[in-house]
Amino acid sequence: MTIPDQLEVRRYDLPCPSCSKVSQKSFIQLETQPRLSCDHCGIAIRVSDYYSRAKLEDILKTLGRSGYILRERDRDR
Repeated sequence: MTIPDQLEVRRYDLPCPSCSKVSQKSFIQLETQPRLSCDHCGIAIRVSDYYSRAKLEDILKTLGRSGYILRERDRDR
């Protein structure tokens, strides 16, 4: 599996504050979307509540990815 595939295929936990269940989202989803819907109840979850820029950078390092520039994240979208 190549690095771009891992950015799209590997899944990371995104807990729901409403139903307490965990959705599985790709790195690309976590990086590009300020809010993602819960796979179980549909509520919009603010990604930055669980994944800071530093945490996303750590994920990239574990994937061996260098040179990927994270987008500037909006604080409250």
